[in-house]
Amino acid sequence: MKVAAAAGNLLFILSCIFFFQNYGAAAPGADMAFAAAIPFIAYIVLVLNSLLDSGMKKSVFVKNLLNNSAYLFVFAALFAAPFVLKISLPDPHNFPLRKLEILLGGTFAVFAFLMIIRVLRRRAEQADNTLKKDAIYLFFAFLIFYSAVSVWFNRANEPAGDEPIYLLAAHSIIHDRDLDLKNNFDNKDYKGFYSRELKPQGSDIEKEGKLYTYHPLLIAAIIAPFYFIGGITAVVLFMNVLASLFAALIFIYLNNMSGDKKSAFYSASVTGLTLPVLSYMNSVSTEIAGGLVLLASYMLLKNQKDRILLFSLLMACVVWLHVRIMPAYAGIALIFAFYNRGKISNILKFSLIQGASLGLYFLFNYMLLGSIMPSYSDPGKSTIDGMHFKILEGIAVFLIDRQLGFFIYAPVFIFMFAGAFYLWKEKKAVLGELLLILAPYLILICSWFDWGGNNAAPRYFVPVIFVFSAFLAAFIKAIRAKSADIMFKITAACSFVMSLIIMCVPWFRWDKFPADNWIFFMASKFTGLDIAAVFPSFRIPGENSIFLTAAWITGIAAVNLYVIFVNKQKPGIN
Repeated sequence: MKVAAAAGNLLFILSCIFFFQNYGAAAPGADMAFAAAIPFIAYIVLVLNSLLDSGMKKSVFVKNLLNNSAYLFVFAALFAAPFVLKISLPDPHNFPLRKLEILLGGTFAVFAFLMIIRVLRRRAEQADNTLKKDAIYLFFAFLIFYSAVSVWFNRANEPAGDEPIYLLAAHSIIHDRDLDLKNNFDNKDYKGFYSRELKPQGSDIEKEGKLYTYHPLLIAAIIAPFYFIGGITAVVLFMNVLASLFAALIFIYLNNMSGDKKSAFYSASVTGLTLPVLSYMNSVSTEIAGGLVLLASYMLLKNQKDRILLFSLLMACVVWLHVRIMPAYAGIALIFAFYNRGKISNILKFSLIQGASLGLYFLFNYMLLGSIMPSYSDPGKSTIDGMHFKILEGIAVFLIDRQLGFFIYAPVFIFMFAGAFYLWKEKKAVLGELLLILAPYLILICSWFDWGGNNAAPRYFVPVIFVFSAFLAAFIKAIRAKSADIMFKITAACSFVMSLIIMCVPWFRWDKFPADNWIFFMASKFTGLDIAAVFPSFRIPGENSIFLTAAWITGIAAVNLYVIFVNKQKPGIN
């Protein structure tokens, strides 16, 4: 053990020295701060994971530190620097500095990923821990991982899409004490977190010489204190905390739902380590926060039915986070009404708080923007005018489209249909509630004028990802047949590979014009095979194949029917 640890540390140091020599020779004058920081951050990740895994026991910590040091062998990849410099990358990334950044950042991301896989697997095998301790463990494991990976993600991808607007709004709240962004654009206050020229978005509202964003402002208000303390770095760390809390909360919910801690732990871990959650763990957006509020509200309703005030206040935040998640809110509200049928006082309290929240929301919009509901569609149109109501096509896009498909980036969730079946067999009421939350929301996002492009995997699934996690947990719990277990492990491994690719090359989180998949594009380029042709596309004109779509649907159905059949042959499955 000591020999392996010493060898791992020595190889790590030598590989870093070799890499830095190539880095300096190939990219003279380049900013060395990022490259110089990575070895130190790797050691911090190593120590923190070893501490977490040891339960703060000194003797166990030393043993874990020695064992975990073996993962430093990953950095031997840095010896490939001369070879990597000869690889041709797509423009505008085909220059030495970018190639070396990808090699170093990707190696570090793989190291962080292998570390969390190890600590999560070890924890899942320990059956004598309490639910509270496991939840805390999961939270800190993901916080270490997300924070570490964010160092590379933020280096590779500066804020994109709506993120700069939320950050600029936070800047205005802190420094100007208003919501007018006109002077902030004019003064280029975004230069602290955005290197290019930032222009107002097409749907922003101009009123009386002032400029207001149409985006919901609660997330900007929440991140404002962190922006004041430490700029974008503190904001990203805060988003990492929210994402880690979301993973831990999913675990607690799944455990309460199924009574099986192991399947809950595995499902929550898979959810946190794959797309779309992985794409948004450092993103300044409403996705993670929306999921956190929805799940916390639902858990309060399920497990602490007497805390009406707290539940009502949490639910009142939903519309302020984003109107898009209101259908899921409506599903939870209906479940609340069913639970409290005959309890007029509870329904009255909830209704008064929701009414007050909605009234203030509409009044705020009217006074600030001149309309009770800002347009989320094209300028000059109402939101409803911009919706296309292509529900079946939308479902196909969100599940199997090669750029946005959930199953493309996280194929392990293919088994969620079998999981839903097992949940129906065991707990019909729970399945009904989850579908009541999911179905209205799914109808809305499938009908929405924009299916959430410019990113890989369906970002709109993040707020309701706990529903899919519940289906996956039910499937994991039900596994009896060896072949079903093997299929689960293979698809989980494929999901992790897709995550690792995104982690190594973070700009693959965003789509390749026009609405294509960067991973398949690059794989096709290097192999000479048209790999993308195997995966359907519904967003590129002329690419949709009815035969290919039917083949995918048939294959997914066959896989789920097969695992249900083989599990049924084993004891313990009705």
